[in-house]
Amino acid sequence: MHSILASRSKEFISGLTSPIRVLGLLLEHPGLLGLFILPMVITLIIVSSVIYGVLIGLWNTLQGLFQSVLGTASAWGSGILSVLAGALLIYFSAFCLGILIQLIASPFNDILAEKTEVACGETPPKTTLNRLFLVFLIDLRKTGLTLSFTVVLFLIGLIPGIGLISIPGLALVQAFTFLSYPLSRRAIGIRGSFSWIRENFFRTLGFGLITLVLFSIPVINLFALPLSVIAGTITFLKK
Repeated sequence: MHSILASRSKEFISGLTSPIRVLGLLLEHPGLLGLFILPMVITLIIVSSVIYGVLIGLWNTLQGLFQSVLGTASAWGSGILSVLAGALLIYFSAFCLGILIQLIASPFNDILAEKTEVACGETPPKTTLNRLFLVFLIDLRKTGLTLSFTVVLFLIGLIPGIGLISIPGLALVQAFTFLSYPLSRRAIGIRGSFSWIRENFFRTLGFGLITLVLFSIPVINLFALPLSVIAGTITFLKK
């Protein structure tokens, strides 16, 4: 009994500490670091050159709207609304930045996961046209399933008390998302992925929980996507 508990604890901690091992891997393989930061750099350039102008336009529009509604009768009320508008724009810009990073990083993620396998001394399956099409179909089904589970768990999370069970559920969904890169590359579908997760449940849960935490921390969440791609790959490889 003690040995089983120790083994499961070791598996859980292994998944939970996977981001730490990612940092070591990045230091050993600078090529991975380039793929790690490239999507974020591209996104920041886009944000600084395009989104900034949009935000300034929105700010001026909101300021004009507040002044027309309030007039000069209440400078205090106008100031409060200006602060709220600023907070809204900050949230909007952060949200857009996160979405842009995910969109721009999407083509890089599979390459990053494959290069991670090579860095870990593994030989990824050869890429062929048939395999690419098969992987695309598998990922399409997995994406639909992930979105469905996320919506259901989000709604469950709104229920007082019972909502707490959504946390490990969302953690497993997060883990499923990033484990799918090496799993799908091996043409392992939904059923096979569930089997792998069941056989490595505590490792998967630990990895999912730390990923969930990373995505919830401002600023850190900008690095969470490529970090989770690499961490999911080494979790799968049990490195």
